[in-house]
Amino acid sequence: MKRKMFVTLTVLMQLFVQFAFAQTEELPDTVWTKFTYPNAVNAVKFTPDGKYLASGGDDGVPRLWNAETGELVHEFPNQNFTITDIDIVNNLMAVASPVDGGVFVYDLSNYQILFKLEPSTNVTFSSEGKLLATSRGNTVTTSGISIYNLESGELVKRIDLKRGSYDLKFSKDNQYIVRASHYSDIDDENKEGRIDVFSVPNLNYIANIEKKEYLACNNLSFSFSNEYLAGAISNSPNKVWNTTDWKVFNEFGKEGDSRAIAFSPDSKYVVAGGGLFGKLTTDIYDFTNGKSIYSYNNRYLYSNSDISKTIDINNNMNYIAVGGAFGLYMLNAKWNPTSVQENPVQITEPTVFPNPTNNTANIRFNLIRSMEVIIGIFDINSKEIAEMHNGFLDAGIKDFIWNTSSVPSGTYFAKITANGNISTIKIIVNK
Repeated sequence: MKRKMFVTLTVLMQLFVQFAFAQTEELPDTVWTKFTYPNAVNAVKFTPDGKYLASGGDDGVPRLWNAETGELVHEFPNQNFTITDIDIVNNLMAVASPVDGGVFVYDLSNYQILFKLEPSTNVTFSSEGKLLATSRGNTVTTSGISIYNLESGELVKRIDLKRGSYDLKFSKDNQYIVRASHYSDIDDENKEGRIDVFSVPNLNYIANIEKKEYLACNNLSFSFSNEYLAGAISNSPNKVWNTTDWKVFNEFGKEGDSRAIAFSPDSKYVVAGGGLFGKLTTDIYDFTNGKSIYSYNNRYLYSNSDISKTIDINNNMNYIAVGGAFGLYMLNAKWNPTSVQENPVQITEPTVFPNPTNNTANIRFNLIRSMEVIIGIFDINSKEIAEMHNGFLDAGIKDFIWNTSSVPSGTYFAKITANGNISTIKIIVNK
């Protein structure tokens, strides 16, 4: 009798330990990936609501993705030239192509082009959405700065500069534009790379905050508090400057091929990426002390020789988008090195049948324990078209029938939310 009780208690203890670990499963590095080799992804940008991610790269096609599922929402016309930069404000998206391309400004509410501007390597919107600045130029070695009025598309101010542009950014208070410029390895007069500050909208020269022979600051990012400016610098540690006096606040990171950098929306962290000895790096830093909070592993890569070329963080701070030489990666943000998701597996065996369907779709899943559950049907633009359930459910196998007679043929998604955990199932309606 005592032996049976001991065995029973041992089994119960093991089950308890397994259950406890299951409830604090570590977040995976990736949410989803898109491998685009041989076309690099050079620019990524979240929409202000964080629901969508815009991307562009060597194939010249701007794309809009569902940030949560990775489903393609819209593919814009091919610009026929490499896309080097993207910015989004309010409902506007600007896409930059140098050489013989151009800057295309789109209205994201209807995907229509509003106007086209001269070729540029970089684009940046003012935070209130009134101005657009470009580092205009037909080549990457010669350019300037142009500021346009977004309501009319008319030029406000233009200056010519000797060096080409690595990056261009409005400060969050819209008082300044900071420009990182190319160095020349064949012209002794212009072999210094520079980071310069100009006033807005007059483009008067304010200050030089960095200059060095062969300096390559590939990317700039202002903190959302506007207190700091960060720069991704190749062959040197990354830097953060204080915007009150433009002096260096801190340096951090390895001396690798740093390409991309972005402040977290709470202005507490910096995410930096690039390549080190031919291997992609993506790290979260506490920029105040220069320490790495989390270093993403490379299991999500198409190739170990990939490199981070562009980074953006959504406003909810749960996703980090990385564009690389081999593809597009959506990462779970891990501001805490022991990041976990509570009760990660609430729903098992989610399925839809029949699928494709022409009349009704049966959505079935197994709910691990009793809780509040929301079930919604969404179209390919992430617009909710039906709410199937919103309330308490007992644990067990659940079935919900969606009548598809009122919707046209196409792709839809059933999203099941339970205790913060989301399961998404694709439904094909074919009439």
